[in-house]
Amino acid sequence: MAYKNVEDRRAAIRRHYHANKEKYLEKNRKRRAKLRKYIADIKSKTPCTDCKIQYPYYVMDFDHLSSKKGIISKVVASNNLKALKDEIAKCEIVCSNCHRKRTYSRLSPGSSVD
Repeated sequence: MAYKNVEDRRAAIRRHYHANKEKYLEKNRKRRAKLRKYIADIKSKTPCTDCKIQYPYYVMDFDHLSSKKGIISKVVASNNLKALKDEIAKCEIVCSNCHRKRTYSRLSPGSSVD
């Protein structure tokens, strides 16, 4: 349908969304679940970069090395696989302990954690 009036077009889009809201929400839930599974698979297959120990996915963290544009969980919420892959490419996967050691070393100049 072609609408000459912008407001009529917006109203039609709103009506369509509200008529099909559950379908859109379910599609979004499935997409997010697929992205979370993608992240869990990467974390579970990759050992810690520092200590080389393989932990369960929920123990592993993404450590941004440079040019951080977003938090991985926020990128998942955007439902954009390409953006997620781009953000993960800027990271190293490390266990929680090593991630905290790295962060402490970065934030405390002159200190080293071993």
